[in-house]
Amino acid sequence: MLQTRFAFFSQAVATYLTVAAMRGERWPIIHANDWHTALLPMLLGESPKVFFRTNGDITGLETLQASEVHTILTIHNPVYHGIVKAKLAKQIFLDTRQFHILKDGGTPYINMLREGIEYADVMTTVSPTFAREMLHGNYGPHVTGMLERRKDKILGILNGIDTTLWDPRIDPNLPRRYSIASVARVKPYIKRHLQRALRLLEKDSPLFGFIGRIEQNQKGIDILLGAVEPLLAAGSIQLAILGTGNPKLVKAIRALTKKYTTSVAFTHTFDERLARRMYAGCDVMVVPSRFEPCGLIQIIAMRYGTIPLVRKTGGLADTVTDGKTGFVFGPYTKTALRGAIERAIKRKYNDSAGWSKMVVRVMRQDHSWTKSARAYKRLYEKLSLTVDVLS
Repeated sequence: MLQTRFAFFSQAVATYLTVAAMRGERWPIIHANDWHTALLPMLLGESPKVFFRTNGDITGLETLQASEVHTILTIHNPVYHGIVKAKLAKQIFLDTRQFHILKDGGTPYINMLREGIEYADVMTTVSPTFAREMLHGNYGPHVTGMLERRKDKILGILNGIDTTLWDPRIDPNLPRRYSIASVARVKPYIKRHLQRALRLLEKDSPLFGFIGRIEQNQKGIDILLGAVEPLLAAGSIQLAILGTGNPKLVKAIRALTKKYTTSVAFTHTFDERLARRMYAGCDVMVVPSRFEPCGLIQIIAMRYGTIPLVRKTGGLADTVTDGKTGFVFGPYTKTALRGAIERAIKRKYNDSAGWSKMVVRVMRQDHSWTKSARAYKRLYEKLSLTVDVLS
């Protein structure tokens, strides 16, 4: 079981650090990620013992004192908890007294993410806006309640991308490469190449793209399908969708492609080469998520000069400014999304010079890991100095 494997890994790391500390070795900061290693803050902090097996016996070693090691827990998405039965403790040679055993009227269990949230010195998540939104989410009473209790220890640091990996100047997957200086000349060619590859009618209508999971709970494909139908009927847009997921939604997308054969293309698989061509060839990339801790689609799209159209939530709100670096809508409804799409169409048709400036502007945005790394470096330094890291 995956949870057991990661719990054993965390226990092994904690044991190694404890033994190493006895030899005078010190690591001032341990950085855990999500439920997978969320037990580490507990094992290195407040719990009285770390247990491990030696020659068939259970031996207890005193843990590192809280003053000797500081822990960070990064939460990418709090909907994933790492739920496991309470017997996990014995399976990996830990004392059940170390855990908060939860029952909720059923089989006793351990919520690994909850343990990390309680014991970590600091928690980070992947955008400043989501750090605030996370406090009001519905992640179950144990996780939501613990986030609220420790809200003053949560910090949002925006994710980045590897700008050497995502670079239209050197991307071998593109039919032509381009830079800020050549985007106005090359991007229309890549769009036509993409239209031919997807068997879409080669015309100047704005080509909107969607890349992501086909599911109803988060990514927004449900409201996208409702929003675009009248626009497709009017011949105002084209739509390219790349992703896999919910069979019911997949069926609805296929029905749309059958109805608008030269305006809608659906690729029901993971295809990185096609994704990169969509980043480069689409006019607009739509990210209509219900919630989005950070989101990389909109950041990559900007890197390739494709205008993002996003919902105002999480990292989408932190990376896209309405009218300047994309288009933003608020309510999670097809009506609000359609309104944003119509604004994008109007801007492209009626203000070509302004559109071209926006393309250049988004390509100049700095979403590299350098900014994120600096923020984490400051956090590590403050933790090492045992100062108030969120001041």
